Amino acid sequence: MDELIIFLAHMADRQIYEQTGTGNRDQFVSILVKDLARMLEESRNEVEQVGDHRSCFIEKTNSRTAEYCEYKYSSESGASFAMRCLLGRHVMEVMGERDSKWIPDYIIGREAPEIETSLRRTVAALVKFEA
Repeated sequence: MDELIIFLAHMADRQIYEQTGTGNRDQFVSILVKDLARMLEESRNEVEQVGDHRSCFIEKTNSRTAEYCEYKYSSESGASFAMRCLLGRHVMEVMGERDSKWIPDYIIGREAPEIETSLRRTVAALVKFEA
């Protein structure tokens, strides 16, 4: 779940950057990631054990963002194939060896394009910055 949430946060950042440049983007992304971390921690504390899941999520987000920034993105086609491959690899590492053969293909070919399309529509409809 972390990997997909981080990927979506990065995609939202890329989309917003194309709309606004750096202006309000930094503040928006910071609030988004902190809120996602809070929700994830609350959820994990209910299901797993109480801990500092928030800091771990933010650290992982910063690390993954640095990786994803190395790959191309366009508003028309979304994440590059190489960026989707990286997402597939990260998800595969979490899922374990049993699912390692089919997870990357599923993420690259189906899941990433679908969630990117939904995210583009959602961000366009919900996020408006004043000039």
